[in-house]
Amino acid sequence: LRRGERRRHLPLSDFYLDYMKNALEPGEFLEAIRVPLGGHQPRGRTRVQVFKISKRQDCDISALLGAFALRLDDRGRVSEVRLAWGGLAAIAMRARAAEAALLGRIFDGEALRAAQQALSHDFKPISDLRASAAHRLRVARNLLLRFWLENRPAQPLAPRDNRVFVRESP
Repeated sequence: LRRGERRRHLPLSDFYLDYMKNALEPGEFLEAIRVPLGGHQPRGRTRVQVFKISKRQDCDISALLGAFALRLDDRGRVSEVRLAWGGLAAIAMRARAAEAALLGRIFDGEALRAAQQALSHDFKPISDLRASAAHRLRVARNLLLRFWLENRPAQPLAPRDNRVFVRESP
């Protein structure tokens, strides 16, 4: 962030404060975004997926967006997890309780259900023109189910076998 010759660095997680509010000080602008090469980059057996839910497939503001990164150790336990959501709160946020429900556990149906239930502790969605609060929470839980189905250690579904939208050929 820059104002004149004064520069400061701020983690992205600290930039967005609330709906339509950020950490920019008067006269400051965003000069650059740094993406570190180390730290929390996906590696090894890390699975990363993003799902956007909107009324139209192209060119639409999402009603809900889920971004997931999950790493399993050699025993099938969750060793790293990040679950981020747009549309469940005023700003995009991580689901800390859902992450905690998965971390250290075997990535099975029981762990999935615990993470799905924990979403209620992480978020109290609002209703608006795009979706109701109940719909958003239900879809968020279903996106976790989809992620689990496609990434579970035993018999994962291929993404093509788990699609809910199929575009017809012209």
